[in-house]
Amino acid sequence: MKLVHLAGLVVAGGAAAGLGAAGAILGTTAAVRLMAAPRIFQTHDVPEAPVAMVLGAQVFASGSPSAFLRGRLDIAHDLYAAGKVRAILVSGDNAPEHHRESSTMKQYLVERGVPPEAIVCDDFGSDTYDSCLRAKEIYDVKKLIIVTQTYHLPRAIVTARLLGLDATGAGDETACQYPKAWNPGVVREIPANIKMIIDLGRRRQPAHLGDPTDAVQTALAR
Repeated sequence: MKLVHLAGLVVAGGAAAGLGAAGAILGTTAAVRLMAAPRIFQTHDVPEAPVAMVLGAQVFASGSPSAFLRGRLDIAHDLYAAGKVRAILVSGDNAPEHHRESSTMKQYLVERGVPPEAIVCDDFGSDTYDSCLRAKEIYDVKKLIIVTQTYHLPRAIVTARLLGLDATGAGDETACQYPKAWNPGVVREIPANIKMIIDLGRRRQPAHLGDPTDAVQTALAR
């Protein structure tokens, strides 16, 4: 998948809509969804991959994961239990002000029976782009299932694919029962897709890159 291919679809979509800049913005979201669609699956039919990567979401001050994060983690648990993946990379911002996202994710999975040695924490997954780039550059992941909410999956998959990862996705919809949080998330994908193209075009470096580690490979070799 090439960035120029995505750019071409965006321009075509905007021109077809006849809306100029607004058309290009809407065309971006349409193009991202189109490119990701063949790689989005349900939990039961997603093809096997060595690794599932769970993207971080809100953790409350109490240390409890939000409904959005629980939905993601429950899918990762089910993928591991079904033998679809052999390791889980939990990627979030582990800073105290974010209530230790990655540590909380690992604890939640361990409490539900996933062996701790099968879980790798990426403590610096501050956004989708950083998580995907770090999975490739720091953790040497080549093929993975991305786990997040369904509205977020297209951008996450396209980001990963354009960074060189063989990515599919399984998405959560249980959190749609909270429309006050779900609906704004859907709308946020529109500007977020524009930012994705800018980040990819600039090949932006993550806020924290660090040194490569074999933690995922060690988890897979158990």
